[in-house]
Amino acid sequence: MSRVTSVFLIGATGYIGGAVLVALKKAYPNFSYSALVRSEKDVAAVQALGVSVVFGSTDNHSLIIDTVASHDITVGTSDADDLPLGKAIVQGLKRRAESGGQPRPIYIHTSGTGVVTSKPTGKLSDALKVFNNNNVDDIASIAPEQPHRNVDLEIFAAGESGQLATYVIAPSTIYDVGHANPVNKISQQVPTIVRTALERGHAAYIGEGTNLWNGVSIDDTAELYVLVFRYALKQNETPAPPAHKFSNFFFGSGEAFAWGDIARAVGKSLHARGLLKSPEATSVEPGNDFFTAYTGSNSRSNAERSRTQLGWKPKSRSIFEALEDDVEAVLKRDGRI
Repeated sequence: MSRVTSVFLIGATGYIGGAVLVALKKAYPNFSYSALVRSEKDVAAVQALGVSVVFGSTDNHSLIIDTVASHDITVGTSDADDLPLGKAIVQGLKRRAESGGQPRPIYIHTSGTGVVTSKPTGKLSDALKVFNNNNVDDIASIAPEQPHRNVDLEIFAAGESGQLATYVIAPSTIYDVGHANPVNKISQQVPTIVRTALERGHAAYIGEGTNLWNGVSIDDTAELYVLVFRYALKQNETPAPPAHKFSNFFFGSGEAFAWGDIARAVGKSLHARGLLKSPEATSVEPGNDFFTAYTGSNSRSNAERSRTQLGWKPKSRSIFEALEDDVEAVLKRDGRI
C-alpha cells in the first residue's frame, strides 16, 4: 500500500484557513487532512469536509508540537503575530525531522503585507517603497519591529538548514465572500469599514484617504496556497536548503486601491440601503484602533515571484466589484438585514 501524505491545518475555521482547506482538499483529494478546532460548535462543519478534527486551541503548545510532529505538512493560517505558536510549530517540525524515515517536514506559514506597512497617516507618499518578493534584498530589508516580522523571522530561520522546509505567504487585503468555507466566510478589512461607518453614522477614512494597499480575492488567495503547497512538494523531491533565507517568501497581492475610495463606496452602499443619512465619506483623525492601523496605512507590494515562479495569476473580480456582496455579508452576520 502506498504511503498517504498527511496534512495538518491550523486555522481551518477562519476566513483564510477555511478557503485554503477546501482548495487543498480539491487539489489533493487523496491526502489525509486534520484540522485544529477549538469550539465544539464548529466540529461538524469541519468534519463534513472529510477532515479529522484535533480538538484544542493554539495556546496548547504541547498539543501543537505533538500534532505537527505527526504530520508531513503543516499549514498555519491562524495568527500572524503569535510568536509562541510559531515556536511550538517549529519544535514540532524539528521533532518530525529528527525522527527520520519520512519526507522532510513542510510548513507553510501565513504572514501578511502588514509586514511592510507605513505609519497610518492616511496619505500616499511617492517615497514609499514597493516591496518586490522577487528581490530577496527587499524582503531582507524589512525592519524587525514591523508587524508579523518577528514570527516570520522565526520561520525563516527554521528553514535555513534544509532539515525542514518552511514557506511564508503574505496576503494583502483579502476580500469577497468565501462561500465554500466551513465556518467564517467574511474578511476583516471591508467589514471594519462597514461597522465603523454604522457606528459613526457616516463612512470614514483616515487623513486624505490616498493611502494605498493591494487587494486579493479569497479565491485567488486560496489558489496561491495550493501553488506554494505544490511547489513545496516538488522541492522535497530533492531536499536542499533554500537558495536564500528569504527565497521562500511569497506575496499574495494584486491590484492597488486607495482606502478613501473604499470608504466612499461603502458610504454609497449603506446610504442606498437606508442605513446612513448621507452617502458621503468624511476624513477623520488617526486613532489607536484597528480601523486606523489598517485603513490609514500604506502597504505596497509586488507579487512578482508568486507569478513568475509559481505561475500564480489572480483572475477574480476587483475589490470594488465584490464590495456589495461583502457589505451584504457583514450586515447579515451582524443581524442588520
